[in-house]
Amino acid sequence: TSDEEPPRRRAKREQQLKQSEIKIFTARSGRQWTTEEPPKRKILQANILRQQNGIGRAATGVQTIREAFQLLMTQDMVILIVRETNRRAHLITEQWNNRNPGKENQWKETDSDEIWAFIGLLILAGVHRAKNETLDELWSMIDERLVFRATMAKNRFKILLRFCRFDNIATRDERLKQDKLAPVRDLWAMFLAQLRACYTPGGSLTVDEQLIPTRGRCNFRQYIPSKPGKYGLKIFWCCDSDTVYPLNGEVYLGR
Repeated sequence: TSDEEPPRRRAKREQQLKQSEIKIFTARSGRQWTTEEPPKRKILQANILRQQNGIGRAATGVQTIREAFQLLMTQDMVILIVRETNRRAHLITEQWNNRNPGKENQWKETDSDEIWAFIGLLILAGVHRAKNETLDELWSMIDERLVFRATMAKNRFKILLRFCRFDNIATRDERLKQDKLAPVRDLWAMFLAQLRACYTPGGSLTVDEQLIPTRGRCNFRQYIPSKPGKYGLKIFWCCDSDTVYPLNGEVYLGR
């Protein structure tokens, strides 16, 4: 019986039995994961995190809401939007003029000030929960909507909405072969860099998913019935566990 086994042999047999119950999983990348708990060792001094989570160096000295907003939506991002929006508008205008000689149009170039105003109006429309309203309703004479009229003409807003771009359309097809997020990749990378620059994380991080609801055309839009929006873009976020501040994000682009 097992009671009559020598202690060393019994310990060896129990170890073999335990190992037979361990499951090993292999990821697509080739990395292997096991259900066995790793052996506990003394933590090396180099691996002990002593820094406190909190505001990063880039965010110190912020005094106003505008300054805080421009930490994450920077002037460099706006310059990118200005450049690519003008590029797209000039291309479409040139194509129109070639097809309609004698009825030539001229594109009035946008600039940083106008794009900042454009972004502000988009945010304000969200504040008013106006996703189902027409531009005519937003540009109405209702007191709380007069800011739209005061900022820019409705037709100018409409044409900016049409031409707004975040990448060079001339090279997009080639980049799309390698990256489905190519139309916004540069802007997304700049945004993530600012997230990391503005915050110092603690030693506890977590990864979770978020579904950004959208019904727009997108070949990597996801359907998750358990989420309130059901259809949208799925983003995996790495966040500070204490404050839920996002440090890095990866948009799920499908298989």
